[in-house]
Amino acid sequence: MSLTDDGMTLAEHPELDKPEIIAREYGLDTIINTLPPKTKVGGVPRLSVDVLKFVTEQGLTLDELFELPLVQPPKVDNSFPLTNYFISSSHNTYLLSRQLIGRASTTSYTHVLSRRARCVEIDVWPSSKGPIVTHGYTFSKSVDFKAVCIAIGDALRAEQKGVVLDGSLAGEPGWPVMISLECHVPPKGQAELVEIMKGAWGEMLVDKPVEVGEGGDVKVADLKGRILLMVEYYPPKPTVQSPGEPRQVVEGAVPIPEVEALEEEEVQEQDGEEESKKMAETHRAEKANLEGKIGEGLARLGVYARSMKPGKDWLNQRLDEPPHILINISETSISSLHVPTPASPASPPTTTTPSHPIIESIRSLSLSSSSIKSLSSLGSISTITSPESESEATADSSSVLTPAILQLITSSRHHLRRVYPKGTRIYSGNMSPEKYWRDGSQICAINWQRYDRGMQVNEAMFVGTPGWVLKPGRLMGMGWMGGKVKLNVEIAGLSSLPAPQGKPFSSYVLSQLFLSTGDLECKTLIIKSTPVPGPSAPPPDLTAVDPESAYLDSGVVNPWYIGGEVDGSLQPVGKIGVVDAMYESKFEWVYDADEIAFLRMFVVQSEFTRDARLAVFCARVDYLQQGWRLVRLLDLKGKENGASLLVRFGFGVVG
Repeated sequence: MSLTDDGMTLAEHPELDKPEIIAREYGLDTIINTLPPKTKVGGVPRLSVDVLKFVTEQGLTLDELFELPLVQPPKVDNSFPLTNYFISSSHNTYLLSRQLIGRASTTSYTHVLSRRARCVEIDVWPSSKGPIVTHGYTFSKSVDFKAVCIAIGDALRAEQKGVVLDGSLAGEPGWPVMISLECHVPPKGQAELVEIMKGAWGEMLVDKPVEVGEGGDVKVADLKGRILLMVEYYPPKPTVQSPGEPRQVVEGAVPIPEVEALEEEEVQEQDGEEESKKMAETHRAEKANLEGKIGEGLARLGVYARSMKPGKDWLNQRLDEPPHILINISETSISSLHVPTPASPASPPTTTTPSHPIIESIRSLSLSSSSIKSLSSLGSISTITSPESESEATADSSSVLTPAILQLITSSRHHLRRVYPKGTRIYSGNMSPEKYWRDGSQICAINWQRYDRGMQVNEAMFVGTPGWVLKPGRLMGMGWMGGKVKLNVEIAGLSSLPAPQGKPFSSYVLSQLFLSTGDLECKTLIIKSTPVPGPSAPPPDLTAVDPESAYLDSGVVNPWYIGGEVDGSLQPVGKIGVVDAMYESKFEWVYDADEIAFLRMFVVQSEFTRDARLAVFCARVDYLQQGWRLVRLLDLKGKENGASLLVRFGFGVVG
């Protein structure tokens, strides 16, 4: 039994609300590319005859290939202040599906925390039965606030003991967790919230400043194993300014677009959906419900994160009181600051010491010019830009640094900043977080319910890390060298993609590079493939597995069935067959050095009417390893499907 999109199956069958079941339905298998291919459950991946021959021709052995992981994030240093990190964040954590009619679940918190989300969200509301967690005045099912707090506490205590609750891989424990508390309970009911949180989290909850070492700034290491609560702060309304009285602004301020404190107009954007109007009604009702907003007892728990929705001209104001203000801003509002203003031309950033990891690693190896020579194409490659970025694709990276973005970067060195999705993302779609990471925003709230571009990029940033990733040096004020770099890609062939409906089809590989200056794309030749039989006998270590059951007792997919989905149900891959293809294509991209660049690859079924994407891979470019590697592909839900691409990556500097 599986969960439906509207959550009704789970509502009717609460016995399905278990960590292993939620992990099966909503978990992602992105971790596989950080591991050597030999660690595949049930044995090493099946490679096609042509790919095996190609590997031999390259002078490699299978043992060598199966020992090489593709994605290797560096170890994260925890000795920097909080503002110097990107933090993996979950939006509407309590929801299992759509925002308006979804089901809330405590198990959602267990799930995302086990996947190294380090910032989760709680929307707490009053009710006749006590505080509840729900999505406001919508049709979402609620869950008890105390139960949510207990689930979070239990998950973090288990993590610190190295216990895995839902079958996910254990990671490095002890990194702090932030909780974005959206409080809709009036002050008279907030004492109960404080009591519940302290009871559930105990000493993990930061309720007073911690002792800090040299420098005076609290570091991530100072908060090991702790919970940081984001508590809303509503600044006093500004007094009427006397005529001629000068405003207090930050030195060097520039004109920027105005941002309203609560962007009600954004939830009224017309996208053809009746639900948008309901979202607007929710916000209006919320405003009417607040009575005095945040009381002193709850406010004291926001020790390192007083969450403030910014008002007009906020980038030009000093935000010193109270200490540790966190800017909580909508995707719509911060995007308005990314638009260049003709009256205020941007200045390029100061260039000092080099910090780009690709440039550093290549120069340390003293590669010769032949190592970065242009590659010839073995197939027909088209290089295009996406329509919205065509005019920017060859621009200098400095050209996108508007005065407001430079101020955003400067502000982020002093204040944490959380970007939350615009109100009309009612189907739990996601923003592109890389856009806001580039302006220094530390926390981009992502809906984990969907494996779309935003979630794919979020996983690419944080997979294999503790959920905290150190910012590039230029965003921390440590300098930036810039320059041009090359990314060379050679795609040999595809192995073991489960055949759609078990029938022949034609396919190509679409590669996309997400850059600050725009997105680039390349396509291989289209190759026709006929299904061949998949594995018909179990590997020796799986002889005890029941071949008639699609799921094991633990709730995970039977290895015989991985990738074998036909018409919504799982079948043994050996029954439906798999396809192989040899693309044998090379291409290269030359672009301005970009430390927040991402590569995404799709295997696409070529159709007369509309092409269909079948499998995906996404990675941060800085994490990719050079040389021949197996790219382990996922289906469009983020699940391993048994398929792989043999690809070679290479990097070079230009000039």
